[in-house]
Amino acid sequence: MSGVGMGDGERRPSKFVSSRRIRAFFTREGDVLYLDLDGETYSGVGDFVPIPVGKLRGLRLEEIPEGVSIEPVEYMEKNIFYILRMGSLFTYEVKVNRGGVEVSVDEWFSEWRSYIGIEAYQEALLSVLKELMDSGFVSYVDLESGEEMLYVSFVVPLPGSLTVFKALKVVRRLVRELELEVTRRASILALREAKRKLRRIAERGLEESFLERVSRIFYSGVGGGEEGISKKSK
Repeated sequence: MSGVGMGDGERRPSKFVSSRRIRAFFTREGDVLYLDLDGETYSGVGDFVPIPVGKLRGLRLEEIPEGVSIEPVEYMEKNIFYILRMGSLFTYEVKVNRGGVEVSVDEWFSEWRSYIGIEAYQEALLSVLKELMDSGFVSYVDLESGEEMLYVSFVVPLPGSLTVFKALKVVRRLVRELELEVTRRASILALREAKRKLRRIAERGLEESFLERVSRIFYSGVGGGEEGISKKSK
């Protein structure tokens, strides 16, 4: 067999499903043990199978057997797979099946780099996905958010007659539009919060400059009167 080695030689499949081009073998627990596509075999990872996107050319969604999810990846090397780049804002993983495409956003708060906090982006993302689901462009949304990471997944239902390539193209364009709208809404949320904080500061009626205020605190605390910074520096 060519392709990626199974890595599960001692585990025996308990059932399999097949279509014209695919045969998928499952463990008793329901995970995909391995998948045969056009004579090449790929190991399963839990409930899905990573396959280089170039190997999926011409494959239609309806040709993927029921219960099988495929993760198209850029390439695989020594059983390490490199995910497709779908957008620039979040880290995405995509899985295709006969009903459409599942998109997952997996973001660690510690790795977030933006002047706008992850909280604003999280709120904006959920509002955008809710709107897409209400309009029927997304059929399911799942959220898992904790203190360290954000995980959101959603399903884009697509006709089974689409090829995997065409489905990925549609989803990539959708993700780009989603990112633009999420950034717009997150920016508005951040701007509102900034204005609220500025109003609170303005209500204090500050008449002195920042350095003058710090100077007064410093010199009154250590003694020596309240000589200003500007006077001391002359």
